[in-house]
Amino acid sequence: MEEKPGVAIIEVVESIALGGPEEGTVLIYEVKPEAVPEGMHIGDFFLVTFDDHVSEVVWGVGATPEDALEMAMYQWSRYEFDNPFKMAYDKRRSSSKGEKR
Repeated sequence: MEEKPGVAIIEVVESIALGGPEEGTVLIYEVKPEAVPEGMHIGDFFLVTFDDHVSEVVWGVGATPEDALEMAMYQWSRYEFDNPFKMAYDKRRSSSKGEKR
């Protein structure tokens, strides 16, 4: 039996600017695959990318936005540059703490 190609809805659920426009943006996408009876049965998941205004690359995948950000932080940690995903993670944590007050 031949598998049919699947379809997914991908939407930006969060955009985290890292400062000025030249510093880039971390984007969190929710991917909602539509099940195909003779094929794909993947559940919803999240992707995290870094958009540096030249390219946008997926750095993390996870069941939650936090899981995807943590994977992206780990993947980026192999480089000696400032970690944009750590900056985004810290911004999310500080803003969520502010909302709970």
